[in-house]
Amino acid sequence: MAFDPRSIMKNKNMQNSENNDQNKKNKFININNKPKMQLQKLPKEDILNVVKNKGPVTPTEIKRELNAETYLISAILSELVNSHIIKTTSVKKGTSIFYYLPSQEPKLESLISFLNEKDQRTVHLLKEKKVLEDKSQELLIRVSIRKIKDYAKPINIRISEDEVKLFWKYFLVSDEEAKSVIREILRPFIEKKQEKIKEKSKPQEQEEIKKEKPKIKEIEIKDNNKVIETNRKSIRIK
Repeated sequence: MAFDPRSIMKNKNMQNSENNDQNKKNKFININNKPKMQLQKLPKEDILNVVKNKGPVTPTEIKRELNAETYLISAILSELVNSHIIKTTSVKKGTSIFYYLPSQEPKLESLISFLNEKDQRTVHLLKEKKVLEDKSQELLIRVSIRKIKDYAKPINIRISEDEVKLFWKYFLVSDEEAKSVIREILRPFIEKKQEKIKEKSKPQEQEEIKKEKPKIKEIEIKDNNKVIETNRKSIRIK
């Protein structure tokens, strides 16, 4: 029988193909059987240090710094947020939120560019005015201001038993600045109420009221119990 060298090459190629298939199979098995990294192997301090040094920061940026698994980073970030050690933003870079320390809040201004144009204009308006009364704004601004939660902080003022006024404060405006602006916004309302009181008063009472100038006393703003006092009654801000 004549020797055919092509049969040797054919057998060799078949063997190489089988070896390649087996290598791919082994590689697939190794990947699936790769032991998962435990949370304790990625210290919280490492992630916290990245947030301290680079916050506001996204999980992707943390992954780039630590070269760690995304699921580990996300789990530890979630734990830090639940412990109130770090905070998250509503503004996003693509689909990723930012993580930051409470002391880094002023740096949120650097993220305004990630908002759409309409919301950016709303942020700049609120920053300029410091405080906006919700009811007096255009509909588009009222919709937009509810979306920029990182920059607009709501203040509800109870004017009477059946009336509450909603204001929005720029997130970096201090309580002292806010109460000063609110006092000026409310001044026409208070003076108008004073006029109504005069009209309803008895003649002898009107003489006494004329001697008193309408005034707005100091506004006391506390964390979750904000009160504006007038010379007639207290207006509670929740």
